[in-house]
Amino acid sequence: MCRLSPELCCILRLSAPLKEQYAKEHGLDYTQLLGAGQYKEHHRAKMIRWGESRRNQDPGFFCRIAVCGASQPVWGCHVTVVANANYLSQCKYVQSLTFGYSGGNSGWAQET
Repeated sequence: MCRLSPELCCILRLSAPLKEQYAKEHGLDYTQLLGAGQYKEHHRAKMIRWGESRRNQDPGFFCRIAVCGASQPVWGCHVTVVANANYLSQCKYVQSLTFGYSGGNSGWAQET
């Protein structure tokens, strides 16, 4: 069995960049939005509506933020794991980046 190492795999997390952007735009505590406490629960419904609105305006908005904040270039990895992707448009955005680099479909997998 082969283990995925940082040299082979990039994990692209989408929930943290969403929460960070929401915190910036609304003057909230980003670290508390990452937690599981009442602070996040208090803001959850508004944050979801805001996220939906942003995605409707620009489906790649959060993906671009996540790609810019990734610890390594997404297009240079053999495997890109998109964590917290709740929308097919998010996966398709990352897929377009990686396919643009590799020149074709080299094993894209989607779990539903």
